[in-house]
Amino acid sequence: MLELAAEAMQNRRDTLAYRFPSELNKPMSDVWTLLGGVAKATGRYLDARQYYEAAIQNADTIEHARLEAALCDVLQLQRHLGSARKRCEAALRLQPVGDPDRPATQRVLGLIYYFAGDPRRAKGVHSSAQAGLEALQRWSEADWLREYVLDDQVAILADSNATADEYTPLAAEMQELIDKLISAKEPIWWRVSDARLRLADMYRKQQRFEAA
Repeated sequence: MLELAAEAMQNRRDTLAYRFPSELNKPMSDVWTLLGGVAKATGRYLDARQYYEAAIQNADTIEHARLEAALCDVLQLQRHLGSARKRCEAALRLQPVGDPDRPATQRVLGLIYYFAGDPRRAKGVHSSAQAGLEALQRWSEADWLREYVLDDQVAILADSNATADEYTPLAAEMQELIDKLISAKEPIWWRVSDARLRLADMYRKQQRFEAA
């Protein structure tokens, strides 16, 4: 459908024929952005990066920041951590504190630090993202970021050869987050699955292998 949209837009002659141009007379960059999302979702990361790069050429400041963040996410999925970090930092320079898009960018930047073996910095960035989401009253997303913070704390404990008991409060809080996800009117099951995997990792580090 997006390819049909792109073809129609390329062949369009009269851009003034639309009654509601703000809704129907979209720029081509919108299509490139959406195609980038499709390519990313299907694991075609190089294609996704090309679409995002094409879209970024004519983007305004807000969209430019979102596209930098999208490129950051694709690059971290490919584990090009240095290049990904630069893209996230570029996005954050365009997203001041309080910007509704900033926490999503910080989430990815925290992942980059996590995979680079720096869980303390990852925790700091993820905690900032959680606080930003709470300020925006986006409670479900804030709980999701709390899962990331707990994951970072587990990595910090692992680096310090922590005892099994030190993981107990983290595991208890993760279970509370899982219970909250399951009790929702419409549970988001991939979130439940991710949280359970995080809890299983905590149990494994406590050598509670059957529970894990």
